Amino acid sequence: TRNPLGRAWERWSSQYAATIDGPDGPPVTITTDVVEPFDGRTVTFTHTFSGEHPALPMVSRSTLRFLDTDGVRRLLEGAGLRIESQFGDFDGSPLTEASREIITLAVR
Repeated sequence: TRNPLGRAWERWSSQYAATIDGPDGPPVTITTDVVEPFDGRTVTFTHTFSGEHPALPMVSRSTLRFLDTDGVRRLLEGAGLRIESQFGDFDGSPLTEASREIITLAVR
């Protein structure tokens, strides 16, 4: 899961802005905007696709839930699992407040 302490949503507008060649040739511009900021549990955002293609503009709206380490633990314990180890990324780096992810290995 994503680590809420990493506050990734604050970088989405610049991180995911791009213009790419569309499948039929004309470029497609993609922008990302947070429309409902982090409320302690979720972030709602849109991806907007614009350009000269007849299907555009198109807007995709999503809401992501962010669990902290206690939330992950409670969820897993409720399923009869226990945490064996946690990492801050898929490379096995230590979990810190700045980690973007909470990678969890759980066992029965």
